[in-house]
Amino acid sequence: MTMNLCGRSNGRSALDLLTTLPVPGGSPFLFPADQGDGPFTAAPDTLRRLRAVAGLIDVTPHMLPHTFASVAGDLGFSDLTIGALLGRAARGITQGYVHIDAAQRRAANRVAEDIANRLEP
Repeated sequence: MTMNLCGRSNGRSALDLLTTLPVPGGSPFLFPADQGDGPFTAAPDTLRRLRAVAGLIDVTPHMLPHTFASVAGDLGFSDLTIGALLGRAARGITQGYVHIDAAQRRAANRVAEDIANRLEP
């Protein structure tokens, strides 16, 4: 069964990893609800479980987007692209007209791939 990843622009490396994980109880969700058929919606508890499984106890919720943005900056992506990757609203009038969906997907994939490469032994 394929997991439902909400149709968002995710890094290819992250998607490849997530699709190899076993699906709990046959649910289409990586983190199914404790009751009912929907997704698990308690983000803090989910992050706590992820940190424990990954052995990243000192990682805070703030560190995740900060690290992703830092790697994107290191790779030379613009503030506009990084902001879009993080889901930040465009601030200027011109930025409101800029559509970067394809560029955003490429950037997300490149950043995720770079992070995955840094994590490999």
